[in-house]
Amino acid sequence: MKNNIPFCGDSAASKRFSLSRIYSAHKKTLVFKGFFTRGDWIRTSGLLLPKQARYQAALRPVRTTYRPDGRAGVMDSCMLPPPRQGPGRGVSPLPAPLRTLCALPILPIAPKEVRAHTDVDLTLSGVISMERELWKIISQEITKLDRKFPKGEYEHSVGRIVRVYLWAALHDRPVYWACHRRNWPGVRPPVKLPDQSTMSRRLYRPDAQQMLAELAERLDDAVGPTLLRCVDGKPLPVSKHSVDAQATFGRGAGGKDRGYKLHAIYGPSNRPLAWSVTPLNRNEPREATGLIDDRIEPGYLLGDANYDANHLHEHAGQRQVCLLTPRRYAKAKGMGHHRHSTYRRDAIERLLGPSEFVRSMLSLRRRVETRFAHLTNFGGGLTCLPPWVRGLRRTTLWVHAKIIIRLARDAHLKRGVA
Repeated sequence: MKNNIPFCGDSAASKRFSLSRIYSAHKKTLVFKGFFTRGDWIRTSGLLLPKQARYQAALRPVRTTYRPDGRAGVMDSCMLPPPRQGPGRGVSPLPAPLRTLCALPILPIAPKEVRAHTDVDLTLSGVISMERELWKIISQEITKLDRKFPKGEYEHSVGRIVRVYLWAALHDRPVYWACHRRNWPGVRPPVKLPDQSTMSRRLYRPDAQQMLAELAERLDDAVGPTLLRCVDGKPLPVSKHSVDAQATFGRGAGGKDRGYKLHAIYGPSNRPLAWSVTPLNRNEPREATGLIDDRIEPGYLLGDANYDANHLHEHAGQRQVCLLTPRRYAKAKGMGHHRHSTYRRDAIERLLGPSEFVRSMLSLRRRVETRFAHLTNFGGGLTCLPPWVRGLRRTTLWVHAKIIIRLARDAHLKRGVA
Protein backbone atom coordinates (compact mmCIF):
# COMPACT_ATOMS: atom_id res chain seq x y z
CA MET A 1 0.00 0.00 0.00
CA LYS A 2 1.37 3.40 -0.96
CA ASN A 3 1.26 6.29 1.45
CA ASN A 4 1.15 9.88 0.34
CA ILE A 5 4.06 11.17 2.38
CA PRO A 6 5.18 14.79 1.92
CA PHE A 7 8.82 15.37 0.88
CA CYS A 8 11.19 18.26 1.64
CA GLY A 9 10.28 20.08 -1.54
CA ASP A 10 7.95 19.83 -4.51
CA SER A 11 10.38 19.13 -7.32
CA ALA A 12 11.51 15.67 -8.35
CA ALA A 13 15.14 16.62 -7.67
CA SER A 14 14.29 17.52 -4.05
CA LYS A 15 12.57 14.19 -3.58
CA ARG A 16 15.51 12.26 -4.99
CA PHE A 17 17.96 14.20 -2.83
CA SER A 18 15.92 13.57 0.34
CA LEU A 19 15.63 9.86 -0.31
CA SER A 20 19.30 9.46 -1.19
CA ARG A 21 20.31 11.26 1.99
CA ILE A 22 18.04 9.06 4.10
CA TYR A 23 19.27 5.78 2.59
CA SER A 24 22.91 6.84 2.84
CA ALA A 25 22.57 7.74 6.52
CA HIS A 26 20.75 4.52 7.28
CA LYS A 27 23.43 2.45 5.54
CA LYS A 28 26.22 4.11 7.48
CA THR A 29 24.27 3.61 10.70
CA LEU A 30 24.43 -0.16 10.29
CA VAL A 31 28.24 -0.17 10.64
CA PHE A 32 28.30 2.33 13.52
CA LYS A 33 29.83 0.83 16.67
CA GLY A 34 28.53 3.37 19.17
CA PHE A 35 31.84 5.03 20.19
CA PHE A 36 32.32 8.80 20.27
CA THR A 37 35.49 10.69 21.09
CA ARG A 38 35.63 13.88 23.10
CA GLY A 39 35.71 16.19 20.08
CA ASP A 40 32.80 14.60 18.24
CA TRP A 41 30.02 16.20 20.30
CA ILE A 42 28.09 19.42 19.89
CA ARG A 43 25.52 21.10 22.13
CA THR A 44 22.07 21.63 20.67
CA SER A 45 19.17 22.89 22.80
CA GLY A 46 20.85 21.72 26.00
CA LEU A 47 21.71 18.24 24.71
CA LEU A 48 25.01 16.69 23.74
CA LEU A 49 24.76 15.42 20.18
CA PRO A 50 27.33 13.93 17.81
CA LYS A 51 28.49 16.22 15.04
CA GLN A 52 28.06 13.83 12.14
CA ALA A 53 24.63 13.04 10.84
CA ARG A 54 25.14 9.30 10.49
CA TYR A 55 25.99 9.07 14.18
CA GLN A 56 22.92 11.05 15.13
CA ALA A 57 20.83 8.66 13.08
CA ALA A 58 22.25 5.77 15.09
CA LEU A 59 20.83 7.19 18.31
CA ARG A 60 17.22 6.69 17.21
CA PRO A 61 15.48 3.47 16.14
CA VAL A 62 14.72 3.06 12.45
CA ARG A 63 11.13 3.90 11.62
CA THR A 64 9.90 1.90 8.65
CA THR A 65 7.52 3.48 6.17
CA TYR A 66 6.89 3.22 2.45
CA ARG A 67 8.26 5.22 -0.43
CA PRO A 68 5.90 6.52 -3.10
CA ASP A 69 6.96 3.62 -5.32
CA GLY A 70 5.80 1.09 -2.71
CA ARG A 71 9.20 -0.04 -1.37
CA ALA A 72 10.07 0.09 2.32
CA GLY A 73 12.32 2.90 3.56
CA VAL A 74 13.02 5.07 6.60
CA MET A 75 11.18 8.20 7.60
CA ASP A 76 12.87 11.58 7.50
CA SER A 77 12.23 14.35 10.01
CA CYS A 78 10.53 16.34 7.28
CA MET A 79 8.37 13.33 6.33
CA LEU A 80 6.54 12.88 9.64
CA PRO A 81 2.79 12.30 9.28
CA PRO A 82 0.40 14.86 10.77
CA PRO A 83 -0.58 14.37 14.44
CA ARG A 84 -3.50 12.13 15.18
CA GLN A 85 -6.62 13.58 16.67
CA GLY A 86 -8.74 11.25 18.76
CA PRO A 87 -12.32 11.85 19.77
CA GLY A 88 -12.47 13.92 22.93
CA ARG A 89 -8.73 13.82 23.42
CA GLY A 90 -7.65 16.78 21.36
CA VAL A 91 -4.51 16.97 19.33
CA SER A 92 -1.47 15.02 20.56
CA PRO A 93 1.37 16.62 18.61
CA LEU A 94 4.70 14.92 18.15
CA PRO A 95 7.72 16.52 19.83
CA ALA A 96 9.49 18.96 17.56
CA PRO A 97 12.73 17.49 16.19
CA LEU A 98 15.98 19.31 16.80
CA ARG A 99 17.46 21.32 13.97
CA THR A 100 20.31 19.09 12.94
CA LEU A 101 21.52 17.38 9.79
CA CYS A 102 20.17 14.09 11.06
CA ALA A 103 18.25 11.91 8.63
CA LEU A 104 16.01 10.79 11.50
CA PRO A 105 14.30 13.04 14.05
CA ILE A 106 16.36 13.52 17.21
CA LEU A 107 13.87 14.32 19.93
CA PRO A 108 14.88 15.94 23.25
CA ILE A 109 14.91 13.55 26.18
CA ALA A 110 13.43 14.74 29.45
CA PRO A 111 16.20 15.38 31.99
CA LYS A 112 16.17 13.74 35.38
CA GLU A 113 15.14 15.54 38.51
CA VAL A 114 17.59 18.35 39.23
CA ARG A 115 18.76 18.79 42.82
CA ALA A 116 20.75 21.71 44.16
CA HIS A 117 24.19 21.85 42.52
CA THR A 118 24.57 18.10 42.39
CA ASP A 119 22.63 16.49 39.59
CA VAL A 120 23.10 16.18 36.16
CA ASP A 121 22.66 13.96 33.71
CA LEU A 122 21.37 14.33 30.25
CA THR A 123 21.04 10.92 28.70
CA LEU A 124 21.18 10.09 24.99
CA SER A 125 19.83 6.59 24.40
CA GLY A 126 21.35 5.32 27.66
CA VAL A 127 24.73 7.05 27.20
CA ILE A 128 25.48 9.15 30.31
CA SER A 129 27.92 12.01 30.06
CA MET A 130 31.02 11.25 32.11
CA GLU A 131 31.55 14.94 32.82
CA ARG A 132 28.15 15.13 34.51
CA GLU A 133 28.93 12.13 36.67
CA LEU A 134 32.22 13.67 37.77
CA TRP A 135 30.56 17.02 38.41
CA LYS A 136 27.98 15.36 40.64
CA ILE A 137 30.74 14.06 42.91
CA ILE A 138 32.73 17.31 42.91
CA SER A 139 29.69 19.49 43.54
CA GLN A 140 28.54 17.44 46.51
CA GLU A 141 31.92 17.79 48.21
CA ILE A 142 32.05 21.53 47.51
CA THR A 143 28.62 21.96 49.10
CA LYS A 144 29.82 20.21 52.25
CA LEU A 145 33.05 22.21 52.44
CA ASP A 146 31.38 25.56 51.79
CA ARG A 147 29.80 25.48 55.24
CA LYS A 148 33.24 25.64 56.87
CA PHE A 149 34.35 28.80 55.07
CA PRO A 150 32.64 32.03 56.17
CA LYS A 151 31.34 34.27 53.43
CA GLY A 152 32.34 37.47 55.21
CA GLU A 153 31.72 40.71 53.38
CA TYR A 154 32.00 39.14 49.95
CA GLU A 155 29.04 38.79 47.64
CA HIS A 156 30.13 35.32 46.50
CA SER A 157 31.16 32.54 48.85
CA VAL A 158 34.40 30.60 48.52
CA GLY A 159 32.51 27.52 47.41
CA ARG A 160 30.88 29.43 44.55
CA ILE A 161 34.26 30.67 43.31
CA VAL A 162 35.74 27.17 43.42
CA ARG A 163 32.61 25.69 41.83
CA VAL A 164 32.77 28.02 38.82
CA TYR A 165 36.47 27.40 38.26
CA LEU A 166 36.18 23.62 38.45
CA TRP A 167 33.24 23.70 36.03
CA ALA A 168 35.45 25.50 33.52
CA ALA A 169 38.40 23.16 34.13
CA LEU A 170 36.22 20.06 33.79
CA HIS A 171 35.14 21.16 30.31
CA ASP A 172 38.58 22.54 29.31
CA ARG A 173 37.26 26.07 28.97
CA PRO A 174 38.53 29.46 30.20
CA VAL A 175 37.10 30.97 33.36
CA TYR A 176 34.96 33.59 31.64
CA TRP A 177 33.12 30.79 29.81
CA ALA A 178 31.81 29.46 33.13
CA CYS A 179 30.67 32.94 34.19
CA HIS A 180 27.72 32.80 31.77
CA ARG A 181 24.57 30.94 32.73
CA ARG A 182 23.99 29.62 29.22
CA ASN A 183 27.13 27.46 29.56
CA TRP A 184 25.66 25.38 32.40
CA PRO A 185 23.32 23.04 30.49
CA GLY A 186 21.83 20.13 32.36
CA VAL A 187 22.78 21.33 35.85
CA ARG A 188 21.59 24.09 38.11
CA PRO A 189 24.21 26.88 38.19
CA PRO A 190 24.76 29.06 41.25
CA VAL A 191 22.05 31.62 41.93
CA LYS A 192 24.35 34.43 40.88
CA LEU A 193 27.52 33.84 38.90
CA PRO A 194 30.63 35.94 39.56
CA ASP A 195 32.21 37.87 36.74
CA GLN A 196 35.67 37.43 35.30
CA SER A 197 37.35 40.10 37.42
CA THR A 198 35.93 38.66 40.64
CA MET A 199 37.21 35.22 39.73
CA SER A 200 40.68 36.59 38.99
CA ARG A 201 40.85 38.28 42.41
CA ARG A 202 39.39 35.51 44.53
CA LEU A 203 40.93 32.36 43.04
CA TYR A 204 44.44 33.04 44.34
CA ARG A 205 43.47 34.02 47.88
CA PRO A 206 44.34 31.65 50.75
CA ASP A 207 40.74 30.61 51.43
CA ALA A 208 40.19 29.41 47.86
CA GLN A 209 43.52 27.58 47.85
CA GLN A 210 42.69 25.96 51.18
CA MET A 211 39.33 24.76 49.88
CA LEU A 212 40.98 23.20 46.81
CA ALA A 213 43.48 21.39 49.05
CA GLU A 214 40.75 20.10 51.38
CA LEU A 215 38.63 19.06 48.42
CA ALA A 216 41.47 16.92 47.05
CA GLU A 217 41.98 15.41 50.48
CA ARG A 218 38.29 14.49 50.82
CA LEU A 219 38.24 12.84 47.40
CA ASP A 220 41.36 10.79 48.09
CA ASP A 221 40.62 7.11 48.76
CA ALA A 222 44.03 6.20 50.23
CA VAL A 223 43.92 4.37 53.54
CA GLY A 224 46.64 5.26 56.04
CA PRO A 225 50.30 6.16 55.42
CA THR A 226 52.64 4.21 53.21
CA LEU A 227 56.35 3.44 53.43
CA LEU A 228 56.94 3.35 49.66
CA ARG A 229 56.78 6.53 47.58
CA CYS A 230 57.98 7.62 44.14
CA VAL A 231 59.22 10.97 42.89
CA ASP A 232 59.41 12.27 39.33
CA GLY A 233 58.71 15.27 37.12
CA LYS A 234 56.36 15.80 34.19
CA PRO A 235 57.03 18.57 31.64
CA LEU A 236 54.17 20.89 30.69
CA PRO A 237 55.36 22.41 27.42
CA VAL A 238 54.06 25.53 25.72
CA SER A 239 54.84 26.92 22.30
CA LYS A 240 58.47 27.89 21.85
CA HIS A 241 57.47 31.28 20.45
CA SER A 242 55.19 32.04 23.41
CA VAL A 243 55.52 35.46 25.02
CA ASP A 244 55.11 33.96 28.50
CA ALA A 245 58.09 35.34 30.41
CA GLN A 246 57.90 32.69 33.14
CA ALA A 247 58.02 29.75 30.74
CA THR A 248 61.69 28.82 30.36
CA PHE A 249 63.68 26.41 28.23
CA GLY A 250 64.76 23.11 29.75
CA ARG A 251 64.75 19.36 29.31
CA GLY A 252 61.38 18.13 28.12
CA ALA A 253 60.15 14.82 26.81
CA GLY A 254 62.71 13.64 24.27
CA GLY A 255 64.71 16.84 24.00
CA LYS A 256 64.82 20.54 24.70
CA ASP A 257 61.51 22.27 25.28
CA ARG A 258 59.93 25.33 26.81
CA GLY A 259 57.28 25.58 29.49
CA TYR A 260 56.79 24.35 33.05
CA LYS A 261 57.29 21.14 34.99
CA LEU A 262 55.15 19.32 37.52
CA HIS A 263 57.24 17.81 40.33
CA ALA A 264 55.36 15.27 42.43
CA ILE A 265 55.80 12.58 45.07
CA TYR A 266 53.15 9.89 44.78
CA GLY A 267 52.03 7.24 47.21
CA PRO A 268 49.45 4.49 46.72
CA SER A 269 46.74 6.75 45.21
CA ASN A 270 46.43 9.27 42.39
CA ARG A 271 46.68 12.16 44.84
CA PRO A 272 50.28 13.38 45.11
CA LEU A 273 51.58 13.56 48.65
CA ALA A 274 53.57 16.66 47.72
CA TRP A 275 53.78 18.52 44.43
CA SER A 276 54.79 21.81 42.90
CA VAL A 277 54.93 23.50 39.50
CA THR A 278 58.10 25.31 38.46
CA PRO A 279 59.64 26.64 35.24
CA LEU A 280 61.10 23.91 33.07
CA ASN A 281 64.72 24.82 33.80
CA ARG A 282 64.38 24.11 37.52
CA ASN A 283 66.66 21.29 38.69
CA GLU A 284 64.72 18.19 39.76
CA PRO A 285 66.92 17.25 42.77
CA ARG A 286 66.78 20.82 44.08
CA GLU A 287 63.00 20.85 43.86
CA ALA A 288 62.75 17.40 45.46
CA THR A 289 64.39 18.72 48.65
CA GLY A 290 61.42 21.03 49.17
CA LEU A 291 58.94 18.25 48.44
CA ILE A 292 60.54 15.98 51.05
CA ASP A 293 60.02 18.69 53.67
CA ASP A 294 56.32 18.89 52.77
CA ARG A 295 54.67 16.27 55.02
CA ILE A 296 56.77 13.33 53.83
CA GLU A 297 57.01 10.74 56.58
CA PRO A 298 59.93 8.31 57.08
CA GLY A 299 60.13 5.50 54.56
CA TYR A 300 61.50 4.73 51.11
CA LEU A 301 61.57 7.19 48.21
CA LEU A 302 62.22 5.84 44.70
CA GLY A 303 63.52 8.02 41.88
CA ASP A 304 65.30 7.77 38.56
CA ALA A 305 68.99 8.46 37.94
CA ASN A 306 68.41 12.24 37.81
CA TYR A 307 67.85 12.21 41.58
CA ASP A 308 71.17 10.53 42.34
CA ALA A 309 72.75 13.59 43.97
CA ASN A 310 74.75 13.89 47.19
CA HIS A 311 72.83 16.85 48.59
CA LEU A 312 69.49 15.12 48.00
CA HIS A 313 70.64 11.89 49.66
CA GLU A 314 71.92 13.90 52.63
CA HIS A 315 68.72 15.94 52.92
CA ALA A 316 66.52 12.86 52.73
CA GLY A 317 68.63 10.82 55.13
CA GLN A 318 68.46 13.51 57.83
CA ARG A 319 64.65 13.21 57.67
CA GLN A 320 64.73 9.39 57.88
CA VAL A 321 63.79 8.99 54.23
CA CYS A 322 65.83 6.37 52.38
CA LEU A 323 66.36 7.58 48.80
CA LEU A 324 66.90 4.73 46.33
CA THR A 325 67.92 5.53 42.75
CA PRO A 326 69.96 3.94 39.99
CA ARG A 327 73.47 5.30 39.67
CA ARG A 328 73.73 8.39 37.53
CA TYR A 329 76.81 6.96 35.82
CA ALA A 330 76.00 3.27 35.62
CA LYS A 331 79.30 2.34 33.94
CA ALA A 332 81.49 4.13 36.47
CA LYS A 333 84.13 1.88 38.03
CA GLY A 334 84.35 3.68 41.34
CA MET A 335 83.13 6.64 43.38
CA GLY A 336 85.78 9.13 42.34
CA HIS A 337 87.89 11.35 44.60
CA HIS A 338 85.19 13.74 45.80
CA ARG A 339 83.49 13.58 49.15
CA HIS A 340 80.16 11.74 49.05
CA SER A 341 77.25 11.62 51.43
CA THR A 342 77.24 8.62 53.73
CA TYR A 343 73.57 8.05 52.87
CA ARG A 344 74.43 7.88 49.18
CA ARG A 345 77.30 5.46 49.83
CA ASP A 346 74.96 3.24 51.82
CA ALA A 347 72.36 3.27 49.01
CA ILE A 348 74.96 2.29 46.41
CA GLU A 349 76.25 -0.55 48.60
CA ARG A 350 72.71 -1.87 48.94
CA LEU A 351 72.18 -1.60 45.20
CA LEU A 352 75.37 -3.53 44.39
CA GLY A 353 75.08 -5.98 47.28
CA PRO A 354 74.02 -9.62 47.12
CA SER A 355 70.49 -8.94 48.35
CA GLU A 356 67.75 -8.49 45.74
CA PHE A 357 65.64 -6.32 48.03
CA VAL A 358 66.75 -2.92 46.72
CA ARG A 359 66.88 -4.01 43.09
CA SER A 360 63.38 -5.46 43.26
CA MET A 361 62.14 -2.28 44.91
CA LEU A 362 63.62 -0.10 42.17
CA SER A 363 61.51 -1.98 39.63
CA LEU A 364 58.46 -0.44 41.31
CA ARG A 365 59.59 3.07 40.46
CA ARG A 366 57.57 3.05 37.24
CA ARG A 367 54.44 3.38 39.30
CA VAL A 368 54.92 7.12 39.17
CA GLU A 369 54.68 6.93 35.38
CA THR A 370 51.34 5.21 35.84
CA ARG A 371 50.20 8.04 38.13
CA PHE A 372 51.08 10.64 35.50
CA ALA A 373 49.27 8.56 32.88
CA HIS A 374 46.16 8.46 35.07
CA LEU A 375 46.35 12.24 35.40
CA THR A 376 46.35 12.77 31.65
CA ASN A 377 44.76 9.87 29.77
CA PHE A 378 41.05 10.58 30.15
CA GLY A 379 38.57 13.17 28.98
CA GLY A 380 39.11 16.29 31.06
CA GLY A 381 42.61 15.30 32.18
CA LEU A 382 45.87 17.24 32.13
CA THR A 383 46.63 16.62 28.47
CA CYS A 384 48.36 19.92 27.65
CA LEU A 385 48.26 23.54 28.71
CA PRO A 386 45.51 25.40 26.80
CA PRO A 387 46.27 28.85 25.37
CA TRP A 388 44.59 30.70 28.25
CA VAL A 389 46.78 29.00 30.89
CA ARG A 390 50.03 30.94 30.96
CA GLY A 391 52.09 32.13 33.87
CA LEU A 392 53.18 30.18 36.92
CA ARG A 393 50.13 31.00 39.07
CA ARG A 394 47.58 30.04 36.43
CA THR A 395 49.46 26.86 35.56
CA THR A 396 49.63 25.79 39.21
CA LEU A 397 45.91 26.43 39.66
CA TRP A 398 45.08 24.52 36.47
CA VAL A 399 47.14 21.50 37.58
CA HIS A 400 45.44 21.57 40.99
CA ALA A 401 42.02 21.48 39.32
CA LYS A 402 43.01 18.55 37.11
CA ILE A 403 44.23 16.58 40.13
CA ILE A 404 40.83 17.09 41.77
CA ILE A 405 39.04 15.95 38.61
CA ARG A 406 41.22 12.82 38.51
CA LEU A 407 40.34 12.02 42.13
CA ALA A 408 36.65 12.52 41.35
CA ARG A 409 36.99 10.04 38.51
CA ASP A 410 38.57 7.53 40.89
CA ALA A 411 35.65 7.97 43.27
CA HIS A 412 33.19 7.47 40.40
CA LEU A 413 34.94 4.29 39.23
CA LYS A 414 35.08 2.99 42.79
CA ARG A 415 31.34 3.50 43.20
CA GLY A 416 30.71 1.72 39.92
CA VAL A 417 32.73 -1.31 41.05
CA ALA A 418 31.03 -1.35 44.43
